[in-house]
Amino acid sequence: MKKKSSSPIFLAFAAAMGGFLFGYDTAVINGGEQQIQSAWGLSAVVHGLVMSSALWGTVIGALCGGKICDRIGRKPALFISDAIRTPLMFGVFSPKIVLPACRYDEELLLKSYITEYADGI
Repeated sequence: MKKKSSSPIFLAFAAAMGGFLFGYDTAVINGGEQQIQSAWGLSAVVHGLVMSSALWGTVIGALCGGKICDRIGRKPALFISDAIRTPLMFGVFSPKIVLPACRYDEELLLKSYITEYADGI
């Protein structure tokens, strides 16, 4: 039995959806950035680092995601990605829930990067 190849239209649609979701994620980050700065009382430099770390995490996650999926499979990689992202997402974007847990700017920066790294996968 001959293996059916993916059509170019489907591949183009999948690539377009990936770009759309990345743009949507960027808009979500930019929509809440002033509230995040005021909730944590971040300086301008740390605020810029936290916001850019989210974007860099998504880019690096997307670049490394292919190798991870090749090694362990697509579904396990997505499961691990969601298992990492979900608890950290509440820690980064819900300051009233876990503000005492984020005592340092570096911790907020790292949580933001790891959350978006997992999102990039």
